[in-house]
Amino acid sequence: MFRTSKKKSRRSLIDWSLFAIGKGESRDAKVAREEREFSKAREIARCVAYKRAGGCCQRCGTRLVLQPSKARHEFEIAHAHEEPPRSKGGDPTNPRDIVILCFKCHDQVTTKKLAVVFVDPVLKADGRVEFVPKESRWREQSAGLGT
Repeated sequence: MFRTSKKKSRRSLIDWSLFAIGKGESRDAKVAREEREFSKAREIARCVAYKRAGGCCQRCGTRLVLQPSKARHEFEIAHAHEEPPRSKGGDPTNPRDIVILCFKCHDQVTTKKLAVVFVDPVLKADGRVEFVPKESRWREQSAGLGT
């Protein structure tokens, strides 16, 4: 009886949970967690870009709403245009690469009628952009004048 009490006292001094080896996270759980983290980072980047734009379209100045549930019409929803796009190495979680546009302006940019050109392409911190008709930008590049 005396011996068992000593064993119990020794066991209580050691926290065995520190030595436990967990199985780790399953692949599905890891993918789901990474998607949640990416989605949250992208939403934060959109919010930062929206605040930087003052809640307006950066081309025409139309007042916009970030959350679709608060919009009265689909034309009031802010569209986040990523420049450069993800397919060309753009980072959707970087607010410096996001331009806030209204529905009509975003449609013109995505249908390649307008090109987004950052005023300060190195910093992009202030978010100042210019919108150039796609044809004139192509002519400048072909003549060796554009970047």
